[in-house]
Amino acid sequence: MQTTHEPPTENLPTLPDREGLGDEEKRLGAAFRARYASEFRELVVRREVKNPAVTLIVISYRAGDYLLDCLRHLRGQTVALDLPYEILLADSGGLEHLRDRYGNLVDVELRLRDGLPLNVARNAAMGWARGELVAYIDDDGLVVPDWLEYGVNLFRDETIGAARGRIVPHKHPWYNVWAGHYDRGDELWDEDNVSTEGNMLIRRAVYLAIGGFRDDLYGGEGLYLAYRMKRAFPTLRSVYAPGMIMRHDYCRSVREFIWKSRRYKDVRKKITGIEPAFDAYMAVFDARKKPVRKRTRTEEVVLAGMRAAQSVIARMPVFDRVKRR
Repeated sequence: MQTTHEPPTENLPTLPDREGLGDEEKRLGAAFRARYASEFRELVVRREVKNPAVTLIVISYRAGDYLLDCLRHLRGQTVALDLPYEILLADSGGLEHLRDRYGNLVDVELRLRDGLPLNVARNAAMGWARGELVAYIDDDGLVVPDWLEYGVNLFRDETIGAARGRIVPHKHPWYNVWAGHYDRGDELWDEDNVSTEGNMLIRRAVYLAIGGFRDDLYGGEGLYLAYRMKRAFPTLRSVYAPGMIMRHDYCRSVREFIWKSRRYKDVRKKITGIEPAFDAYMAVFDARKKPVRKRTRTEEVVLAGMRAAQSVIARMPVFDRVKRR
């Protein structure tokens, strides 16, 4: 049964909290909902999951049918019959043509203001999440069947505060050669970064306590989130989790590669100077030797070509006219 909640004049609609929720997390969750109240439009509950252990959040804007594939992979997890988890779709607009096709793939729809910046939508969604653990999943990413099982088992280690997964190619493998951080190999690694923000799992109480993602960042937000967590919770770790595997392409076309090359060309420059302590954190992170998946000879040639192309694209403002899609 589907129920629709319209926001009353004083209090935003919510779902029942999970059992055992602490007072501080309850207070912070309410504060997040209030902080992003102006972005809220509607809460639609398709199925109420009692006491969800995990909330899987998908942020989506003007998506195609690939969103349905993403949701099917989330619904078809190996722990589906044993672990109560909810799928929360944060709709930032342009999904009207898909709503009749969600079926049981979505538990909660959080309808937000159209075209929100990604991190604003992520933070708003966290206010309505209810699981002890919360995942962010890209709307065009396909997680493997045991993604959640692996992640939940990983977080039995109480020293882990956040984990980001491995990303492998879906349909366009050459573009992922460019994104070397996607795949750091087969070993768990203390990365001190959450560099695949659309393939991650975090303790909700920790996320709320550190204020979530910085609203105004686009690029580098995972590193800043890890920095915030380390400052607030020095004993917690942010790790690369090789078993949290997602199939996802860094780009799906030359057009998107050009757009990303322009969009991300000055990421380090843009995030430098936010805080002196963060600059120091970045310097340490950049200096660290990082695991690298061994590339084939062909991949090395492709990477060299993409680096040359990106260098040209980054220097020529004319490419700013290229749209992502």
